[in-house]
Amino acid sequence: MCSEVDAAGLSLGRNRLCRQRGLLLILTLFPAERTNRAKGPGHRDFSARHGCLIVASMARVTLRGFLIARSLEEADRVSMLLPDHIRLTRAELGCLRFEVLRSHADPCRFAVTEAFRDRAAFDAHRARAAASVWGRTTKGIPRDYEIREEPRDGG
Repeated sequence: MCSEVDAAGLSLGRNRLCRQRGLLLILTLFPAERTNRAKGPGHRDFSARHGCLIVASMARVTLRGFLIARSLEEADRVSMLLPDHIRLTRAELGCLRFEVLRSHADPCRFAVTEAFRDRAAFDAHRARAAASVWGRTTKGIPRDYEIREEPRDGG
């Protein structure tokens, strides 16, 4: 899914497709002549072939969706772990918003809303969460999330 791909790895055609779908990528183009040393001398990467340098913008990353426990017992375990997970996440550098709310209508469903300053802050959060008690305990629980990169307010 293009919302999970690093901007520098996308072709312009794919980026246009992402923008048409209202998803995440915003690129800034600058004139450039670069070579890709990792592929050997003289190899020109996409940006050099097309006379531009692709730079990911400093877009805010948001995540919205649901964590869906498979049983009430699993949902209760999630609820027990949430206070620490929320506290630790809100204390992370770059966390702008983090909310997880359990549904009254369906107690196995949790609405999740996250916002991070930029992709680096979001990636740091995901790494920290995956290595935590929360991450290890909830690893197999289904999630239905949409991740977007959006222009920052006022910019």
